[in-house]
Amino acid sequence: PNQMEYIAQACCASSAQIAAETGCGKTLIAIALIMLKQAGRVMICAPKGTVKDSDGNKIEAPSPSQWVSEFKKFAPDIPVYKIFGRHDHDKLIKRYGELPYGVFLTYDYVMFRNGLEQKPAAWANKKLDDEELYRKHLKGIGIKVGPYYDDVGHRDLTRYSDGLGQQRVLKVLEKGYETGQRIAIKCVSTPCLATEIGPKFWDMVILDEAHLICNLDSQITQNFIRLQPKYRFALTATPIPNMVWNIFSLMGWLCVDDWYHGDKMNARWPYRLTELSAFKKEFVSRERDKTIEAFKKKYGRGPNYLKFSPTISQPTKLLKLLRPTVAFISKAQCNPDLPGSNIMDIRVPMT
Repeated sequence: PNQMEYIAQACCASSAQIAAETGCGKTLIAIALIMLKQAGRVMICAPKGTVKDSDGNKIEAPSPSQWVSEFKKFAPDIPVYKIFGRHDHDKLIKRYGELPYGVFLTYDYVMFRNGLEQKPAAWANKKLDDEELYRKHLKGIGIKVGPYYDDVGHRDLTRYSDGLGQQRVLKVLEKGYETGQRIAIKCVSTPCLATEIGPKFWDMVILDEAHLICNLDSQITQNFIRLQPKYRFALTATPIPNMVWNIFSLMGWLCVDDWYHGDKMNARWPYRLTELSAFKKEFVSRERDKTIEAFKKKYGRGPNYLKFSPTISQPTKLLKLLRPTVAFISKAQCNPDLPGSNIMDIRVPMT
């Protein structure tokens, strides 16, 4: 009964973070949300281990995953498709003419990391400049590139559409049909699959293990937050895995439409994409490591040592901000008859 009440409350919103402890049935909760919202096309992005065999070698014919078996058990009438590679996507397009209605299981590498939309971090350590590395990359994947210098030997990247940092224009699809709109994407080489499908194509996106996008600067986070479905839900047992700012990018995506543009915010999340420092200033504590300070003082190596602390500053204010979006349920709430655990705390000296 408590699980049913939780699902009913979470479904009142168009977006929420399903912060349920391990063992509360997050997969079942997600299936219930899909059925209650009657979403036409749903993308479920889960960690590779739950949608594909752990050996990683059976892309063509993966064995049924946890998600597939749960859908067969609880919602057998919902068609479930797997996109474990670009070839899966192309097969569906060839067969149906567009991605059909149903649920699509995928994982982060396939959807968000299989392109080259940002400069790889490894390029920073190379002696060549970015443009030379870019053209070397294109030659490596068999793509011809235009001239690098003009007639008098000067660089002239503006004359060619294949220079680094040029904007690639893609067609915008909605419900499988062209809208006539075009979006310009700064693309180093090739866009990821999620970009090609379109940011508003999906009716619902469910992100399993939501801490996957806790790093705002990562490629997967930058590509994921562009998705703009009507319904957005994130599943996790650890809303804040390490530091309080881990929740920043997830809350922005859940609460604010087009948050990735950089200038959007609202009452649910009063922080723009560029205001991570303001969020840290308000909710992150600083701590002093007196051991390091004593060491530095002894050898004259600098001032006091301050670092970010896992301790949350103003937790009551943060809870008030998160409460409308983060829906928590514990294992004990799901099952009041659950036997309590016997915790033994045994401490031994370091020697």
